[in-house]
Amino acid sequence: MIIASFLFAAMAGFVNAALLHEPQLSALVASFIRIVVNLLILIFVALHTHDLRGLAGDFRLSLWLRGVFGSMSLICSFAAIKAIGMGEAAFLHASNGVFVALLSPVLLKQRNNLKSWIAILGSIAGLYLLYQPRLDDAHPWGRALAVTSGLLASLAYMMIAFAGRTNKPSTVVFYFCAAGTAVHLIGFSFIEVTWPATSTGWSYLIAAGVLASAAQIFLTRSYQTGLASTNAATSYLLPVLNLLISVSIFGNLPDPAGWLGVSIVLICGVLLPLVKWRPRLGSAP
Repeated sequence: MIIASFLFAAMAGFVNAALLHEPQLSALVASFIRIVVNLLILIFVALHTHDLRGLAGDFRLSLWLRGVFGSMSLICSFAAIKAIGMGEAAFLHASNGVFVALLSPVLLKQRNNLKSWIAILGSIAGLYLLYQPRLDDAHPWGRALAVTSGLLASLAYMMIAFAGRTNKPSTVVFYFCAAGTAVHLIGFSFIEVTWPATSTGWSYLIAAGVLASAAQIFLTRSYQTGLASTNAATSYLLPVLNLLISVSIFGNLPDPAGWLGVSIVLICGVLLPLVKWRPRLGSAP
């Protein structure tokens, strides 16, 4: 999950660069190009290794649901950013960690220990300090979209854990790309979009797609092999990495409260899940 977070952060940097280079570019188009590049890479590798049939997997429903939930979460997240801004949208999207912790005992039969809850809730508190959401403007539907994106993301992660029990990571990612492509094409029929107008814009988005391809493999593998709640807590490293890219490349500096939030996220979301912590049982009399 840590490796996936680094790759997703680099991907976000290229997407942000593309949107800054071409302000008229539609966010829906950016996510669509990212998904299509991911899909083409998977097909190319499968053809090269003569394993095209392996991408189909066992056709279970959770494969398709992972793609549908994941792509809808992405679209809701972009719509929320447009309505209420990146900071507040990112904070509310972070609710996915709470949803994962709540749903994993029911759907995955994975019990959450106290460490997982501390990591998740502590990380959200850190994100609050980092992004300082207003929560008092005239866009309740924007906030609803952001929370919905968090819920859909958590459901997508649950589906990864289900589908990954009998399918390779490349198969799970393939279904995400296939279902995501279909969802975006449906969206294009309702929303007027603008495509990249320069080779630089295309290059940035293609680079984002390449990075996303690797990130999706690591994300899928993490939910196949680890506890969902631990992965959810560790994934809060991503907004911290996004901030570092924003500071180093785009010159956006947080205030002291923001730096405190970064520290809390790193301690709770990254270090705490790595600590080998066992409850003390007490000695017999």
